[in-house]
Amino acid sequence: MHSQEQLRLLLGNPIVQELLEILENEGKAILQSLDLEYVDRLFEEQKRTKRGRPRTYSPSDDLRAILYGLAEGKNALRAIARTVQTTTAQVFLGLENGGMSYSTLERFWHQLAELAEEVFKGLASTIVDLGILGNMQAVDSTDIKTPFLDDEDATWSYDSTRKEYYYGYGLLLVVDVESQIPIAAKFIQGKQASGKESSSVIKDAFHIKKPAILLGDAGFDIVELQEQLLDDNILPVITYNPRNTDEPLDIVYRVEHLIQQRTGKVKLDRKGLDKNFRMRPAVENANNVLKQLGLEDIRVKGWNAVKAHVYFILILRLAIAIARFHREPDCNLRKITLGG
Repeated sequence: MHSQEQLRLLLGNPIVQELLEILENEGKAILQSLDLEYVDRLFEEQKRTKRGRPRTYSPSDDLRAILYGLAEGKNALRAIARTVQTTTAQVFLGLENGGMSYSTLERFWHQLAELAEEVFKGLASTIVDLGILGNMQAVDSTDIKTPFLDDEDATWSYDSTRKEYYYGYGLLLVVDVESQIPIAAKFIQGKQASGKESSSVIKDAFHIKKPAILLGDAGFDIVELQEQLLDDNILPVITYNPRNTDEPLDIVYRVEHLIQQRTGKVKLDRKGLDKNFRMRPAVENANNVLKQLGLEDIRVKGWNAVKAHVYFILILRLAIAIARFHREPDCNLRKITLGG
């Protein structure tokens, strides 16, 4: 009984509690394996063409601080700032004089928007270097609802999956099917992407790693794109969209027709295509994971601010995967918590 009372008093000591937080802190565990020096180089290149006030902290320090707060479950910028100002965060992040202020983090939040895609691509390249990606990718778009109906940059869009209209933005995503990790992304105006946007994000993914197979639904049935994929020895398993044709083709996947046109006789195995296509929900699962991390927990308004929020969540997702791999290379990278 005496030892239990001593333990209770010990655990009630604020200093002991903070020491325990340092040992078990999720933000620390996620960030300690992350090399973000390339972020400073990106901002330095941008600085050569732009003028601005001197920085108190480097861009990589700013990014680490925001990711730390997000990893601790804080999505509002003020809550992130309060978390970063704790003794635990200051010790781990190496901050001095009370840590980063809210205004410092807010300024970086808006600055990131211009380089968000490049920062994300840099971390995606790190994922490739781990050797964990497979040879199949899937592409899809998802809605990003905003609670702010007075956000002048947001628009009403139609979500054909849910058969409803929503107010907000959209996200195009290409994921590695095996790990369900995003490797290319593009922030867009609404859920329905243009052919140019779809082609752009797919090409970005191929610059990260060229797959053998690309999966997509009828929204990505772009003939020119699939022709190019075949030229690059990539099999597009994308469902056929007859659109407004009076004589729809007797096919399920556009590639069936394209191959017959090219060879005049080769007929693809429909069952084999179906088997591959059944892996497409990997991209939907990846979107759901992003929403669990706070993709739609939007506390900001405007194109640039929301874009930065979206890419912070994407970067956090990659950071978690890298941390899990370094902790246990054989772990299930689809999970987003370090425990288990």
